[in-house]
Amino acid sequence: MERNCSLQWDNTNALVRIEKQQDELSCCSQHGGPVWSPDSSSFYGVAIPLTFCCQTGELWKVDAGNGAVTRSLKITFEGDGTFSLPKELYPAPDSKLFFFFGTYRRDSGFTGARVLNMVRSAPDGETDRTVLRDENFIMMNEALWAPDASFVIVATAPSRDWNQDGGVLELYYTDGQKSAVWLARHGQNMKWGP
Repeated sequence: MERNCSLQWDNTNALVRIEKQQDELSCCSQHGGPVWSPDSSSFYGVAIPLTFCCQTGELWKVDAGNGAVTRSLKITFEGDGTFSLPKELYPAPDSKLFFFFGTYRRDSGFTGARVLNMVRSAPDGETDRTVLRDENFIMMNEALWAPDASFVIVATAPSRDWNQDGGVLELYYTDGQKSAVWLARHGQNMKWGP
């Protein structure tokens, strides 16, 4: 069945239809939501099947001018029944893609990541993917990346409960050289001010 993912406006205020896909994937509200590239020529998002809740998907890069979808990080189940998905994407000004990369069990649901690493890669999410820090961010609820991707502020839940928002705020440098910096006991819905 062919489905349209969504509609969007281009820089001339014309409505652009996102390219039709042959499978039932819906973009992009899960795993941190869609994020624009620094030049606003495209946006990234994690697309998931309409019949699943957060357990599978792939990375989409959508061209804002023509709606073309480039698909990568397509989910394949490993021999041990695990799969991996990106979360909290951030396309940096230097064209690198920063995100957290989670490994899940097939039956775990979104809250059941065994590993959630901070990584950097080429824009496709696959090429030159490098783990940036040793921490396991499995309890992360949200992240706010520095505009230059030099650090990220992470809200970590105090306990495993899918219905929590925000959490303890800590700053992590993406070069991995400095220790985490504690910021606040609780924060949520983080945004940069004007």
